[in-house]
Amino acid sequence: MAGFHTREAFGELYDAHDGQVYGYALRRTADTEIARDVTSAVFHEPFRHIKDYRWRGIAFSYWLYRIANRGIADR
Repeated sequence: MAGFHTREAFGELYDAHDGQVYGYALRRTADTEIARDVTSAVFHEPFRHIKDYRWRGIAFSYWLYRIANRGIADR
């Protein structure tokens, strides 16, 4: 999984999940600006900590939704 930690690989993860995370945030907040802000923040944290990510049998998207929930709650 060494390739997972590259910027290119993270870009692929972003492309695969950004629409879903944005849609989730939009449904929860009903505000496009907040949904965009939350989506941006959701991907900032994993990008900073991606080197520490270890597969534990839980989908990567689960991590993203947990971060989104915190971001939505903070708003």
